[in-house]
Amino acid sequence: MLQELHQFFGAKCVDLSSFYNWVSFIYTRAFFIGLLVHLLHWNWLRKKLGQDKFKTTTLDALGLALQAIMLLLAIPESIFFAFDFEQFARTDSFLCLFDKISVVAISWMFVLYFALTGIRLEIRDAGITSSDGLPFLVVKWEEIDSFSWTGKNDNVLTLKLENKTKTFIVPDDRKPEIDSLLADRGLDRADPP
Repeated sequence: MLQELHQFFGAKCVDLSSFYNWVSFIYTRAFFIGLLVHLLHWNWLRKKLGQDKFKTTTLDALGLALQAIMLLLAIPESIFFAFDFEQFARTDSFLCLFDKISVVAISWMFVLYFALTGIRLEIRDAGITSSDGLPFLVVKWEEIDSFSWTGKNDNVLTLKLENKTKTFIVPDDRKPEIDSLLADRGLDRADPP
């Protein structure tokens, strides 16, 4: 069974003999670089908002399942790549080696991405950040017009921004803390629509 796994995860070099394969190769690497830049930019912007005052993360079942699937793919792929790296470096072309390294990097990038996603809300000194979906959200206090609590149990925080609204599901026991932090910032509490 180990031999079959090694053959599966130790895939051959990408075949770039057709136009479609070239486009696919370039597109997947460009997507990876774009996602990496997006995550680094979001992290830089949230650090600019100062220190954490409040943080909550709620993962749904789909997010947990995607994390598990990506880990189950990335770990053996990395192990087999590490065992075969010297052979790849000696026998394969630079493009083939780049392909194999980028496949491992893309797998771990998706592990990182799914680890950051979920309904994550951070209240910081200068604003609010969220990693709920793409693009990740960074909002300064001055961009928020008002906030309200909606939902069945009044546990959905709705921020009214200039052109849109953004909602966050908040654990019931954390609602008073968020309410206090938002009131301290001088935000108006609006009646829910």
